Amino acid sequence: MGLVLKLFVALPGILLALTIHEFSHAYSAYLMGDPTAKYEGRLTLNPVKHIDPIGGLLLLLTTLFGGGMTFGWAKPVPINPYNFRNAQDGTLITSLAGPVSNLIAAALCGLLFRLGIIPLHPTEENLFIQILYLFVFIFLQVNIGLAIFNLIPIPPLDGSKVLYGLLPTELAYKYSVFERKYAFFLPLIFVILIASNMLNFILFPFYSFFFKLFTGIPLF
Repeated sequence: MGLVLKLFVALPGILLALTIHEFSHAYSAYLMGDPTAKYEGRLTLNPVKHIDPIGGLLLLLTTLFGGGMTFGWAKPVPINPYNFRNAQDGTLITSLAGPVSNLIAAALCGLLFRLGIIPLHPTEENLFIQILYLFVFIFLQVNIGLAIFNLIPIPPLDGSKVLYGLLPTELAYKYSVFERKYAFFLPLIFVILIASNMLNFILFPFYSFFFKLFTGIPLF
């Protein structure tokens, strides 16, 4: 497939995956008692409301040139844990909702391949089949990448909030203090991980696991 066609197909797949991720955060927060995201206009399926320029661009570039492994992020959904009926449980469920929704979407894509509804290695000359295959394949890749990347336990990613929700109350409080105190420096970790290619090294085994789980095809 040419790069232009891949770009044409990748963009809607990326926007849809990001929207699923952030809408799931917003909706779960609303169900748990926090209407902040709704009041901020984030309880919507409009992708424009959820795009983060840097995270979206990184996701597009890794989709086009990353050799299969993708990662990136969207604009974080605002939540107020004081509105939750239980702050830790609400934070945990809301934070997990995004990655879990992406894994469910990826699993459904994998099911299309496993059932033979879409051939995993299309040979047909039919352009529609080629485009459909490419869209579903990229959509699967992006959803897996979004899920595992956002579960890294480093603020402001979802994984840090998941860790907060799982910790005992006293440790959770200390962790939140640590997070606020060093919030400015923590993003530098991502710069180092990306620049050194360590991020790809760390995430690829998880990515490969889910890819094989959903499609039945090993990546190596």
